[in-house]
Amino acid sequence: RLHGKGARLLLFESKDTIPGAYTVTINRYGASYLCGAMAKDYEALIMVAMKGIDVADDAVQAFQLGHDRHAENYRNSCNVIYLANDERGFAMPDSAYRTLTAFLRQRLPYQGIVFPLLGGSEVGVVRAMNDMTINPALFIGMDVDQSRQSKNTPYSMVVHIGDVLYDHLYDWYNGKEWPQTRRFGLADKAINVVINGAFLDRISSFDNPFTELETTITDFYDSFINEAIKEEEEHN
Repeated sequence: RLHGKGARLLLFESKDTIPGAYTVTINRYGASYLCGAMAKDYEALIMVAMKGIDVADDAVQAFQLGHDRHAENYRNSCNVIYLANDERGFAMPDSAYRTLTAFLRQRLPYQGIVFPLLGGSEVGVVRAMNDMTINPALFIGMDVDQSRQSKNTPYSMVVHIGDVLYDHLYDWYNGKEWPQTRRFGLADKAINVVINGAFLDRISSFDNPFTELETTITDFYDSFINEAIKEEEEHN
């Protein structure tokens, strides 16, 4: 227990009410729904570290819902791969690399998009995508803007955790009380989908079916953002 003057304990990624502590969580449901809707014209692969984590399970559900609700040619085409049966799945980049590489090689050319919910294991996804230069597959950046890490990233689901922390520290410094538990989401701009404006400049020019994506990707965002916010509010 903290005893310093004005000391507070703030726990991230928890929506529980905990005596003596404040909790904050980032709701990824709306942003995941938006990512799925924006990928509506492509087959999708969802890679997940493990089952049973509420944040990841909600993201899988939301992405599938957004994708299938708007897909025409690829409705019900979301493949889901779980990397492990426990928390080790969040720290298995080599396994993620091998799993994705095998998946892509069996489907060359895989004209689809990967949605990675892998924590630290996502490093393997980035490496696999960058190594398989003959494959036109794409992947959605996760947590931070990953447009500079791979030419195959048309957009990223970015969590602005630094802004949330800054706002809490600012209120604390100014003597303002925090709600005991808070949940931020798409409507609060604590999380958003950030488009890679240089996507076309980086992607390979050879017979790539995604070369027209840049002309529509912003339109997709504008078309589905309000719907995604509504879905997130109804899911809470």
